[in-house]
Amino acid sequence: MHQPLQTFPNVPEKRKPWKRESEPALDSPSAGPICFAATRPTSATSELKMTQLFVTDEKSKRCFLVDTGAQVSVTPASWADKVSGATGPNLQAANGSSIATYGSRIVHLHLGNWVFNARLISANVKRPLLGADFLRQHNL
Repeated sequence: MHQPLQTFPNVPEKRKPWKRESEPALDSPSAGPICFAATRPTSATSELKMTQLFVTDEKSKRCFLVDTGAQVSVTPASWADKVSGATGPNLQAANGSSIATYGSRIVHLHLGNWVFNARLISANVKRPLLGADFLRQHNL
């Protein structure tokens, strides 16, 4: 007999915890600044495996993937970024493909009781990502 799925305090209830393709729900103020995405339990164990760490900017409600393997922090480029003609540094994805960039911006991230300044590169990506540059800059 299978045990019911284990719930985690920082995983919002409205989201199925094993759906990796979607970001954690942002409409739950009780979720706090840190949330996890999990994968479906394997047949060998009934435990959820935490695979992705997200932090939520409490002011903008944007959810950022924390990726220690990424060298730089990026944010999805807006339509205005794309038509401005600005270009940023050359970026390469983990699979070797090139990522188009459109400059950078400084943003203030409100994470819990702290406010961090972050330089984010506007890029052709699906979700905002905090990379090793952010972690290193703030000694995290």
